[in-house]
Amino acid sequence: MRQEPRLQFTKEERADPVLEKPIRKADKAAAKADKAQAKIPKKQVKRAEVDPKTGKVKHLGGHKKDGPEFAEKKQVSFITFCCVLLPRAVIEKVGYLDETLFMYCEDVDYCIRLAQAGVPMWFLPDAVIHHKAGGSAGGMLSVYYITRNTLYLTCKGKSAAYAKLKTILPLLTGAARYALTKLLGRKKGRSYGAFRGAVDFWNGKMGRMEGAN
Repeated sequence: MRQEPRLQFTKEERADPVLEKPIRKADKAAAKADKAQAKIPKKQVKRAEVDPKTGKVKHLGGHKKDGPEFAEKKQVSFITFCCVLLPRAVIEKVGYLDETLFMYCEDVDYCIRLAQAGVPMWFLPDAVIHHKAGGSAGGMLSVYYITRNTLYLTCKGKSAAYAKLKTILPLLTGAARYALTKLLGRKKGRSYGAFRGAVDFWNGKMGRMEGAN
């Protein structure tokens, strides 16, 4: 139940004959929005932690229903950037997102930089976001960027030789899975994304994926 109505009008506004019809339509639209929101599954990604050495993220409470264990404000090492508000002072201190990544893992990189700059990150139980996971890309593209950009974060600041060494296993694994996909006559999908992501990182190709729509 909402403690306050979605739309609020004064008594004078509701008594105005000119506004009566628009307000009635607005109330109906708000009621529909409330019903639609009530149908959204109560499974939410809550808190998350990031390993600064590998760039890998572990969502704490992912796909769990909201409950008492998520009712406390806690400091975390990662916040997802599907929706984020940053004070100007933080941006001036830490800088902008790394456009080298283009999409996916840019929030991981930024959170590592926030931690290095001593900027605290918090999980706030009262802040709720309804996010359609994979709505921007998904499928092959998401696997491509996550594979390539995770390698980038893992090897950031390391030597070229270290980067090549860390890429060998994902490259071979991706190649094997993609070869199997082709052998079975399937279309390019997640296996191709993993293979192509490793290949492009090996070749130093960053930014937007070449040939992507």
